Amino acid sequence: MRGVEWSGFEDETLVTASQQGNLGAFDQLASRYRGPSLMLADGILRNREQAEDVVQDSLLAAFKALPQLREPDRFVGWLGAIVKRRALRYKAREPKGALTLDEQLDALLIRNLPSLREAPAIPELYPELANLPPEYAEIALLYYGEEWSVGAISDFLKLPETTVKWRLHKTREKLRNKRNYK
Repeated sequence: MRGVEWSGFEDETLVTASQQGNLGAFDQLASRYRGPSLMLADGILRNREQAEDVVQDSLLAAFKALPQLREPDRFVGWLGAIVKRRALRYKAREPKGALTLDEQLDALLIRNLPSLREAPAIPELYPELANLPPEYAEIALLYYGEEWSVGAISDFLKLPETTVKWRLHKTREKLRNKRNYK
């Protein structure tokens, strides 16, 4: 399906096409989830540049491991888990030496997949979000900025839906209190 515009397809279709070697389909998945992945990594690392490195590394790892994903409808949660693990590992990383064969393959993929090169602009919803704890801010950004459902956020962050709802409630409460006390 060369030359296909993939933006209108569901994740499951994109994952299946990607597993069959379609780079365009994976590029669409990477574009779709790069922003939320960046928010997740930045929440852990508190450094935009490091978060961008982690997300790029995570998307490359996901592409390479995609044949192992047996349930295409679980892609979002699976990618979220990869981003989280890589961000935590990055925090404790050791200095690198010469490029390994895997890193050379990564460089090749980066050159050929535009979504891995371009960092998206993360919407700045409210200046007040900067003062919220990261676990509240990331949920608020996904819910309000990316317009994700509670279920999608739950899958991506590997949290129970009740926790997501509670954090959204507490975020609204904190923002309301902040506005009332100004």
